[in-house]
Parts: sequence; C-alpha cells; structure tokens
Amino acid sequence: MRCIMWKRGENKVILMGRAGKDAEVRYTPNGTAIASLTLATEISYSDNEGKEQKETEWHDIVIFGKKAEAAGKYFKKGMMLYFVGRIRNNKWQGTDGKMRSNKEIVIDNNGEMQMLPGAGPRNTSAEGQGGIENHDEPPFPDMNDYPQ
Repeated sequence: MRCIMWKRGENKVILMGRAGKDAEVRYTPNGTAIASLTLATEISYSDNEGKEQKETEWHDIVIFGKKAEAAGKYFKKGMMLYFVGRIRNNKWQGTDGKMRSNKEIVIDNNGEMQMLPGAGPRNTSAEGQGGIENHDEPPFPDMNDYPQ
C-alpha cells in the first residue's frame, strides 16, 4: 500500500445541479470578466416512515476570465451544469453595521465547467433562491486574491 504525504491541504469541490438564474457578467476595472449565478443541488432520501424526501441546497458560483464570458453567453436558468472549483469564504460589514459572511464556489483558470447533456433550461419553480440580497452584497472582490 502506498501512502501519499500532503505538504498542504487541498480546497476542491465538485457540484452538479441546475442554474437558479442566468449567469450575470460584470468586469473589473482592469477588464477581467466575472460571472455569477446560483446553482441548485438536490439530494433524495427516505425518512423514518419510508417516505421519499428531497432537500435542495443553493450555491453561489463565481467564474473568472474567459470562462466567465462563456458562462454569460451560454448558462441560462434551469440548465444542468457541472463545476469543479474551490470554496471561498467572504466576510464584510453590511449596511446595518453587522458582520456578514457567505461561501462561494470559485471557478478560475484551475477550475472546470460544463453544460451537461440534456442541459437545456427547464421550468423552475424556485424564484429568487440562493445568493445574497443586493443591499448586503459583499464588496467587489479584490482581483489580487484570485489567480489570473
């Protein structure tokens, strides 16, 4: 048996789910594209009475560079999408003075993204799920924190 020794940890997440909204693209002052969208993932399980239950989790996805431009062009609400990225924790002070935080999945040059077969939009019943309300959004990311 071979043992692998890690010199450092690894931050990697794989998600597959449906887009909760169309990807929205904006640009940093230096011209780097940043796309954002929400992704719904679902698990099914049987409760103690044997009834099938479903739970939906919402994830904030942030995509950088050329991948962001492609996402803005092609990723629409309801599409089945696949992402490999990393988790980023954000903290900021809200307009009410309280500290806020969220987690987002970052897709940069090291990440992957795909539209899955049969990935066309479908009629989704969850409006406005996931993400953060506009008045309490984290500040625009410092691009020095992300690889280009």
